[in-house]
Order: sequence, then C-alpha cells, then structure tokens
Amino acid sequence: MLPISAMHRCHCPTPILRTDQSKFRLRAISSRRGVCQQRTFTGQESVWCHPGFTASRTLSRHAAILDAPPKTEPSQEAEKEGTFVWARQWYPLAFVEDLDPGRPHAMELLGKRLVIWYDSRQQKWTAFEDRCPHRLAPLSEGRIEPSDGTLMCSYHGWRFRGDGACTRIPQALDARAEDAACSSGRSCAAVHPTQVRQGFLHVWGEAGAEAAEEAARRPPVLIPELDPDAADAVMRDGSPTLDSGKRYIRDLPYSYDFLVENLIDPAHVNYAHNGVIGSRNTPTAGYYEISPTPLPDRTFEFATEHPSDGMSMDIVSKFMGRRTAYKIQFVAPAIVRYYFPGYFGEVNDAQMWMAAVPTAPGRCRCLWWFFQPSVGASKRLQKVAAQPVWKDHMTRNLVFDGDNVFLHGADRVAAAAERESGSRWKGSYFMPAQADRMVLEFRRWLDSRGGGGPTPGDPGPILDDRQKLLDRWEQHTKHCPSCLQALGKFQALRWAAVAAGAASLLVTVGVLASGARLLSPAPALLLAAAAAAVYYSKRFSDRIQEFYFLDYQHAHR
Repeated sequence: MLPISAMHRCHCPTPILRTDQSKFRLRAISSRRGVCQQRTFTGQESVWCHPGFTASRTLSRHAAILDAPPKTEPSQEAEKEGTFVWARQWYPLAFVEDLDPGRPHAMELLGKRLVIWYDSRQQKWTAFEDRCPHRLAPLSEGRIEPSDGTLMCSYHGWRFRGDGACTRIPQALDARAEDAACSSGRSCAAVHPTQVRQGFLHVWGEAGAEAAEEAARRPPVLIPELDPDAADAVMRDGSPTLDSGKRYIRDLPYSYDFLVENLIDPAHVNYAHNGVIGSRNTPTAGYYEISPTPLPDRTFEFATEHPSDGMSMDIVSKFMGRRTAYKIQFVAPAIVRYYFPGYFGEVNDAQMWMAAVPTAPGRCRCLWWFFQPSVGASKRLQKVAAQPVWKDHMTRNLVFDGDNVFLHGADRVAAAAERESGSRWKGSYFMPAQADRMVLEFRRWLDSRGGGGPTPGDPGPILDDRQKLLDRWEQHTKHCPSCLQALGKFQALRWAAVAAGAASLLVTVGVLASGARLLSPAPALLLAAAAAAVYYSKRFSDRIQEFYFLDYQHAHR
C-alpha cells in the first residue's frame, strides 16, 4: 500500500481506505491572505475535500448553487467565513489549438510551474507539476518519447505515463531494482486533473488523487451557448461559431486582480485605447450607466459554489456616440463575459469571452475570444471573420499594449499600499462615478470571499524597461502558432527582397561595366528594381518588428 503522502502526489493506483480512526491531513486556506492552516479529517469521513457537489436551481438566486457537504470542523476560520479556495477550481489555461502535441509546454498556475503535454496512449492533454521527482529538473525541458508516448526527463532519462507513474529509470542496476523504484509513490510525478471542453484546456489548481476526485465532480465554467460536451467550440445545434475576434492569449506583467478590474471596466476603453478601439474625443466617451442585472436572466446560467461567486451588470454606454446596451458578467474564479444582444444590428447575439488566469504573484494570463453564431451572420461580419489570425492578433496586441504599462505600475503601487495598510485598494482608490460600480463589487468580493486574491506574495519592483513590459514575443508570439507561421513568412520575404536587391545591383554594375549609360533603359530598370527591393525589405522588417516589440506611448496617441 502506498503511503498517504505518495497518494497526494500522483495518480498511481490508489489503495482502499479503511473507515477507522486513522487520520490524514489536507491543507485548507484560511481567510488571511498567504496563510495556510492544517485541517484534519478522520477515516470515517470522505477522503475528498468536497465529496459531492450537486447543482440546484433556485429562481430567487442569480446562479445555480453547488451544495457543499456538511462541515465537520466549523471552528476553522476559513470554513466559518466561507473563504473561496482558489486551488480547488478549474482554470482555462490555454486554447487547445495553440498546443503542439509533439512537445511539452511550460506554464504557470497559482504560483506553480506546470508542464502540459499530450499523452498519446490516453489521448488526452495532461498536466504535471514541472519537476522531476528524481532531482527536481523541469520536465518541460524534456521530450515526448516516440517509442511509448511517455514524457522523458532529459536530465537522467526517467519516463512517466500520463497518470504520473514512473515507467523507466535507466540508472537502476537491474530490472528488479527498477521495478522496486518505479513502484514507489515517491517516483510519481504530481498530476493535475485536466479537461478539454469547447476548445479550452482546463487545469485543476491542485494535484493528487483527492484533487482528481473533487475535479471529477465539478465541471469547469463553460460557455452556455456552446455544446457543453464537445471538445471543440461549436454551437449547441452543431453549427460553427463565427470568430469576429480570433482566439488570443497573452501573458501579462501584473496581478490577476488588476486584469479582472481592467476586463470589467468598459469606461477605460475610449481613453486607454484611443485610436485603436474608440476615441477619447467623442463627447460621450465617459458615459456609462451600470446597474445589477435583474435576475433570473437567460444570459446568466452558471453554477457557482456560492451566490456571490458570480455577478452580472447591465451596461448602457454611448460608445462612439451610439447608445449601446449590453451585459458584463464575472464568474469566479476566472471568467469575464461581455454579452451583446443583437450585436450592432445583427440577427445574432455576440459575446466576448475572457479568462483571467492567476499564474504567479505579479503575473497573470488572459485568454480572449469574440464570437457569435455563424448562421445568419451578415456579410460584413463574415468579412471581418475572414481576416488572417495573425492580423487580428496585431490589433489585439495593440489593445493589451495600451494597458500594460499603467496596470503594471498600479499593481506594484497597490502591493506597497497593502504592505503599509493591509489593503490593496481601501484608502487608496477614490471611485465616485457609477462607471466603477462593478470594480467596487469585485473588490468587495475579493476581500470578503476571495481571501484577498489567489496569488499572495511580493510581485517585485516596478519595471522601467518598456521592452520587457511590452515584450510581444515573450507574452504572445512564441505561444501562438499562427503568429509564428506569419513571422516565418515575413522573414523569408525580407530575405528574398534583400537577395533581389543585391542581385539587381550586381547586374547593374555588370551592365554599366559593359559600356551602357547609367540612364539607359536597362540600368534604370535594374536600379528601380533595387530601390523597390530596399523599400519592401524595410516594410517586411517593420512588420517583423511588430511580432517582438512596439513602444506604446499614450502621449503620442
């Protein structure tokens, strides 16, 4: 029988637990940020943190509530106050279409480094903690072994199945010694549960057998209008979506709470993104009416653990001078949705679906997608949706560039305020306008239920290096197959232009050496070709630069 500590670490075969008085420990988050306490469960209780969650619809509530099991130790501060347990949640960590099944991918979640890889034997994406149990080398630097589909640690060649079990230790002196070592729970990789739904890879925040049991009982937050059982993103009737805004991912140099604040705050758009989306010169640029959505509402059907874990606001704005009504919704831990009924005169409703993923103190990840049903879409929207993915991502890069510098700075200032006063925003924020209403509600939820936030810790100093803050390569391009492919094509075109220009000049020299006059037709045409090659080489170089870094200066926009 494996020791309990080993069971927590891997998905190796789990022994049957006896219902006696033997005890084991699980960690439970206290209501204070950054402080953990130990809860003790007896063998007569369920071994899982939440043995069953059953969805029940209550029309008087704004969401279906998941009923937790009876608490056995109500004296615990975290349970008494109902603190949101960030580690026991699903997070959409990546778009599946961005992942290469032929190699491991390094990612972060809740301050942990993870390795994401495709287990061809189980035909599923798998997540391990990014450390080999041998000597802690990052498994993301390993490789997927073609012979058996295992993940190999490149440091010493240890191999792991998708359930975390070690299958090969080359340093063992004989087969018996290898079998003994591989059968030890200490040889297992720590496995996080995963699901692929609606085109997203969802990863559970904790590893281990208990995490697998709880994760199996609780679905991730899904898009209600899409088929809930499909791995890809299709409407409930099986028709495809129309992606007027392509799926986009970006790693950001500020904390989760500032990303959520930004996503639920439409009032910044005309100012922070002037000339990209909207205009600050519109007379009604700052006009926003915000009020809670009367519930129940057909657009807000999400299962949550607690009624306060979801909120929906009705928005009335005069964006670009035109009155627009829509909804902004937040569903813990990660989802922000803009719902546009009859989007700008279209037959169909549209939505902007975003995930705010807490990766580490002072860092987060955003997944962004704008779509509507394809059936009945206008030719105008079809034309927008037909543009290349990389081109749409260039616009998205500009939008996130417009926020990065001041959200990074505000996050670091808030961290300093928290060290001095105990709060990241109370006493520091002054929010007299109705436009800040949803930000205020989110901040109150984060304090009262969210324990202050998912990734406590020092986010580090304010960075003055704009190339790091606006580093498109590290934050987006290297993660995006579409942008990498386009970058490769533009690099090839630039070299072709350089080669054509050089060839034109060489031929011009030869023609002139043969006695032709400089202004005669042949040399003139060759020089014109060389000039065109220089022009296009510069154009391609400028385009290539957009995949790496552009300095976004608000003072010049």
